[in-house]
Amino acid sequence: AARRAAQAGRASGSPHGKLRLYIKDTDRFDEFVATRRGYDAAAQAAVSVDSMTKWQPVSFYRLTQVADTEALMRRMRSAWEPIGVRGRVYVAGEGINAQVAVPDVSLDLFRKTVAAMPELEGCYLNLDDPSDVHYMPFTKLQIKLRKQVLADGLDKPLDWSNNGKKLSPQEWHEALEPLVTGAEKPPILLDVRNIYESQVGLFKGAKPLDTITFRETWDAFRRELEGVEKDRLVLTYCTGGIRCEKANAYLIQEMGYNNVAALRGGIINYVQFAQSKGLGSRFTGVNHVFDQRLGQRVDGEMLASCMNCGAPCDVQTDCASTHCPRPYSKRRFIQCVDCAADFDGCCSTACRSEHAVRTEIAGMEAEEVQLRSSLKRARDRAASTGKRAEGEAEVRDLEGRRERLRLHKLAAESRV
Repeated sequence: AARRAAQAGRASGSPHGKLRLYIKDTDRFDEFVATRRGYDAAAQAAVSVDSMTKWQPVSFYRLTQVADTEALMRRMRSAWEPIGVRGRVYVAGEGINAQVAVPDVSLDLFRKTVAAMPELEGCYLNLDDPSDVHYMPFTKLQIKLRKQVLADGLDKPLDWSNNGKKLSPQEWHEALEPLVTGAEKPPILLDVRNIYESQVGLFKGAKPLDTITFRETWDAFRRELEGVEKDRLVLTYCTGGIRCEKANAYLIQEMGYNNVAALRGGIINYVQFAQSKGLGSRFTGVNHVFDQRLGQRVDGEMLASCMNCGAPCDVQTDCASTHCPRPYSKRRFIQCVDCAADFDGCCSTACRSEHAVRTEIAGMEAEEVQLRSSLKRARDRAASTGKRAEGEAEVRDLEGRRERLRLHKLAAESRV
């Protein structure tokens, strides 16, 4: 009995139990929150997200051991939600990978939040072209726990810090000169992105790996580098840099190449550099990005063509049919505006027909729900003494409509 009384006292926080101290009740709570977020309440109050004029796309990553992933995710959310950040962030034991959109008025605070997180120490922030306030690259902030921030399919992790040199955009531009001039022994330039990315844009002289997922990179390396000397300069690039971190570690540690380098900050960083310096970009076409923009046009050259009519085109889309028979990994395709209209956003006439039928069925199901509600009200009126005749006539009419709708739906379902 005495033990139960003591437990009750502790649970209630009474003077007879253990003393409960909540940090939010202390004078240093605001200081504690500011340290974790990277900004204090006054700095947050000075920023009005409602006054923003642009979204600033920011991508960043870091491959490092994260001891407490859940705690890091909570710190990110508590720091970024109050200043209007949206985007997609993956956290795993191996590191962080993020693509976010930051209100222009919050960018300075956002930089401070990144600097305040030890797990992001030294992290390079890749800033893409700002977009209009009415065009949201992301609709909300998603911070997700993953087994890996970049799924690689390897049996064992490598030493991601041993992955060769990182070239600045200026150094990269100069390193590609032998490919432009047609030198006798130019570097091997590998595009480590997937096929749907490289088919709409790439560096001149690059060899795309034509992979569907990053896991296929290792077999593609062995195919593309068969017979290549181990001291040959091998250059790799991707959208923002994270895939090169793992790819180059594999080239060095598993394949024995000793002269490997990557483009720091990826295509995003290089395009910004070339534009700021007024240089002719050695990347041509469209840079595929992982937000609702899908692509960033770098120049006017079109490398791909419409899957349906063959016209020059680089607009990537996904089949509007939720039952498209193609594998999910191959759902992205190139389609011009005219064919998109002709095929109702589908990849083929078969998908267009099925999509039309399923859209029709969905409409009939919505109508069916409305009819059930109307029928219930009509039956209630028929049961009342004052409006019995009117109610019974309405019930018969609604039941007839429901039966006709049922037959039409059965006919439609037989076509899919």
